[in-house]
Amino acid sequence: MSKLFRVTAALLAVIAIAACMGTTPAQAAAKQLAFVMPNATHGFMAAAIQYADAGLKRDGAQYPDIETRLLTSADPSEQSNQLDTLINEKVDTIVLWPHNGDDLRSAAQKVIDAGIKLVVFDRLISDITPVSEVDMDNFAYGAYCAAALNDFFKDRLGSGEKIQVLEFKGDNSTAATVRTDGFNATKHANIEIVQSFSTDWQRSRGLEYMETFLTNTRKEDIEAIDAIFSHDGEPTGGAFDAMVNYNGPATLSNLKVIAEVISNMDSVRLTADMKDKFAIYHAGCFVPPSCTDFGVAVGFDVANGKEVPKAVKIGYVSITTDNYESYLSDEAKLYKLDVKY
Repeated sequence: MSKLFRVTAALLAVIAIAACMGTTPAQAAAKQLAFVMPNATHGFMAAAIQYADAGLKRDGAQYPDIETRLLTSADPSEQSNQLDTLINEKVDTIVLWPHNGDDLRSAAQKVIDAGIKLVVFDRLISDITPVSEVDMDNFAYGAYCAAALNDFFKDRLGSGEKIQVLEFKGDNSTAATVRTDGFNATKHANIEIVQSFSTDWQRSRGLEYMETFLTNTRKEDIEAIDAIFSHDGEPTGGAFDAMVNYNGPATLSNLKVIAEVISNMDSVRLTADMKDKFAIYHAGCFVPPSCTDFGVAVGFDVANGKEVPKAVKIGYVSITTDNYESYLSDEAKLYKLDVKY
C-alpha cells in the first residue's frame, strides 16, 4: 500500500468517525444555556423578554463556548413540550420561568432527572430541587404594600377602625399567591380585603373589574373602600382609568391610598394624576423587567460550573408620592441593576 494511500485512508477514517458522532470536536465542547419563559401577555413580560434576550447576548459575548437560546410559550403545555425538546437535545443548563410552578413540576423534574442543570426563575416550583431558585421577592413586595397601608392609616387603625381594600391580583400563579401571602402576613388585623380580582396582569382586566365594581356596587359600599392593593402597574392603570371615567353617584374621594408593585415608569408617572385627581397617596415597590439580568447571570455561572446560592432574591426600590419626582429625571437608572448574589 502506498504511503499516500495510507494517509488518505486514515484521513477518511477520521472523517467517518466524526460523521457518526454527528458533530465536530469544537461543536461537542460547546455548552448550551436555554432561557425558557412565558410569552408577552402584558407589558412587563414583553419588556422582560427583550431584557432576557439582550442579557444573553451581552453576557454571552464573554463566553464564546456557551451557545444561548431564548424560548417563549403561550401556556404550560407548550412550555412542557419545549423542555422535552431541550432534554432530547441534551442542553447543559436551563433557566426556567414557568407559567405556573405547579403545572410544570413534572416537566421540571424530568429536566433534573436527565442530568441537566436547572435554575428556576420567579415562579417557584414545589417539591423539586433545582440548582438555584432566582425569584422576585414576592413575599417582600406584598409585605411592602401592607406596611404602606399600616403606616398611612395608623391613626385610624389605632382607634379600632376597619380599613377596606380592593385587591387586583396578577393571576393564580405562585408569584401572585406569595404577594398576597406577604400582604396578609404583614397587614394590621383591621385591614380587610373585601374583594379580590384576578387580572392576568393586564390593564384591560383592571379596567373591566373596576368598571364592574363601580357600576354594580351600592353607593355606600363604594365609598367604604379606603385603598387598593395591586400586584402590578398594568391592572392599577386600568383601575385608575375606570375611576377617572366614573360618573355615578358615589364619591371616590374616600379612597386614599394605592399600594402596588411597580414594573414600569408609566406607573411612576401616574403618581401625579393620582394626587391631582383624587388626592390619592401612591406607594410602590419598583421591580424592573430587567430583573431577568439575575436569571441570565446565574444561568451563565451554573453553565460554567461555578457555585451559586440555592436561593437568590430580587429586591426593589421604594417609590412614593413623596419621592417619585426624583426618579423622573433619570429613568434609566432604575433599569440598570447591579447583579450581586
